[in-house]
Amino acid sequence: MPLDDGSLFKLAPPVGEELPTKGYDAGESGYAAPTDDPASVPVAVDPKSERLALLEPFAPVDKQSGYQDLPVLLKDRASAPPTIFPRPDRGSSPRSSGPDQRQYVYRRQQRFTDKPGIGFNLLTGQAGETLPAIARVYKAKGLGWVSVGDKNYGEGSSREHAAMSPRFLGCRVVLTRSFARIHETNLKKQGICR
Repeated sequence: MPLDDGSLFKLAPPVGEELPTKGYDAGESGYAAPTDDPASVPVAVDPKSERLALLEPFAPVDKQSGYQDLPVLLKDRASAPPTIFPRPDRGSSPRSSGPDQRQYVYRRQQRFTDKPGIGFNLLTGQAGETLPAIARVYKAKGLGWVSVGDKNYGEGSSREHAAMSPRFLGCRVVLTRSFARIHETNLKKQGICR
């Protein structure tokens, strides 16, 4: 490469060690062998935590009757995922397994009301409740529910929480024209029919 003073400059080829001179760390100091009885391993989560909670297995759904006569919780106006909005007091989306995060889903505009995230509770006859609150009422009564979307449902939502939260709130079915690939995969992992 010519320089302004007329001299030439040439970069030297990079040099580096192909292998660590002291060898590789076997990683054994931080490794704990799996136990023969995984259920005996205690997992401690602060019971006061708003972010973390021990996950419990989902109750099985009867394949014959568990998917009949389900109410439609929402019909989204766009090809939207169950959006997790930022917490007003934290300024960022909650990433947790706890119930705290589930109150921030389904805050978009939907077809049944003019207010984002608001719906009509078929069991109580109350209008103006938040969709997560209605979902909790349905779930407490053992009633699953359906979310209806449009094309490419879940676009931009690769996070598992967009499928985990609805499942914990009792969603059993998502009906759409088509799914975004990653969101469809996450719904399958959570056991939500599509």
